[in-house]
Amino acid sequence: MTGLVYQLRDSHIILPKELKTEITLGGIDWGYTNPAALIVIKYADGCWYIVDEWYEVGKTTREVIEAAMALNEKWGVNRWYADSANPEKIAETKGSGVYVLPYVKEKDAITAGISYIQQELNENRLFVFSTCKNTLTEFESYHYPEESEKKQVKDLPEPYDNHLMDAMRYTIHSFKPTRKFGASIPPSRLAEIRFYQHMKKKAMQKRDEGPFRMVG
Repeated sequence: MTGLVYQLRDSHIILPKELKTEITLGGIDWGYTNPAALIVIKYADGCWYIVDEWYEVGKTTREVIEAAMALNEKWGVNRWYADSANPEKIAETKGSGVYVLPYVKEKDAITAGISYIQQELNENRLFVFSTCKNTLTEFESYHYPEESEKKQVKDLPEPYDNHLMDAMRYTIHSFKPTRKFGASIPPSRLAEIRFYQHMKKKAMQKRDEGPFRMVG
């Protein structure tokens, strides 16, 4: 598929493993005729790990909530994020033990969320367990429109094959730990950051000591 939204490399697909999790989150994309999708994402060592999914057609809101309850039991999900366009469905989760927060669609929310996730992929901060087959399928098919003589390429992806992708975006873009919670940085990345900070400091010192240094 050309024009993919996310460039998922082989190194991003990993076997299931134990994680020292800081928080476990879930995303909900409601559906009935279209598939309903649930995704479970663990945040550990400054990285995202998609560890489980649920993907079904023709399920009522109650059945979707029951599936989320089962994933709560399995993974200990701390909170879920769902599209704010369906407040009545979010309200129906009350009393179920599924704690759901609305993903508020602000201006350019889709492009901003996609950009954020693309950055996490580029920096090797997002991984998918190989058992999440439907999620991997959507990664390989979620794409932008193809340009033709009668149709210009839009900023938004095609609105299909996107149910788990939307659930993922609601979750990751809502939490944004690097902005809100001072997320930990993996040791290898921290060493790299410190090295460049050291080199930048040396370069600035050399500049200040040179013939064009600032005076006064």
